[in-house]
Formats: sequence, C-alpha cells, structure tokens
Amino acid sequence: MKYHIRVGSTNRIATKEELSRLFQQSYFVHYDLSPVEGSGLSDFDETLLHEYWQNYYQINYLELEEAEKSRILLNAGLLTELDGRFACSVSGLLMFGRYPQQRILNAGIVLTVFNGDDPADPLLVKKKYYRNFA
Repeated sequence: MKYHIRVGSTNRIATKEELSRLFQQSYFVHYDLSPVEGSGLSDFDETLLHEYWQNYYQINYLELEEAEKSRILLNAGLLTELDGRFACSVSGLLMFGRYPQQRILNAGIVLTVFNGDDPADPLLVKKKYYRNFA
C-alpha cells in the first residue's frame, strides 16, 4: 500500500517519516509504545525491572518464569511484538534498558508536573531525563 501527499498541484509518495508523524498526530500510533527494531528481552536490565516491580507491586521479578516476565512486560507496554518476536517498546527501553542509546538515538524522557489535573494548568516542574552510561 502506498500513501500519497499532495504538494501544491502535484502528488507524491509519502516518506516513512512523514507517515509516522501523521499517524502519531492522529493518535493512531504512540511513539513510546512503538517497538524498537532489533531489541529484545536481553536488552532489559533485570535489576532495574526487579526493583520497579518489587517496590511498586511487591512482585519478585527475578523469581518469575520467563513466560510470566514477558506477560507483565507486555501488559505494561514495556514489551511489544514485532514480526512474531518480542521487541522492547521505546518507553520500556528508555526506562529499563541496559544501553538504550545504542538502539534509540536522541531520545529521552521529559517529566512534567502540573498544578492540577489538566495539561493546560500551570506547569510547576519540567525536567528532561537522559540515562547516562558513561
């Protein structure tokens, strides 16, 4: 299937990047849930995953069977399926990856705190977070 974009009085085939932006703007695709090409379960730092699941859900991640680990990571949106195999999601790799910068260039996490429940409310804090493995 090919998608065309109208430019002035002509049409041309849309690039992959243009399609990605269009789908993201229409909320059909969420970048943070997108699979990271070439990634897999081995890209996760199991110590970070264990600390998270233990601290917030009292689940001993390290003692879970592999199928159970995959299930909770899929349900949390940290893992996705790509071409019949598991791949880390962008958010999963950024938060719990061993070396996310090897697979995702120029990506990070922005933390924002609003004075209320609506993103239109005044912004109290905004921090950019990039994991540093130097």
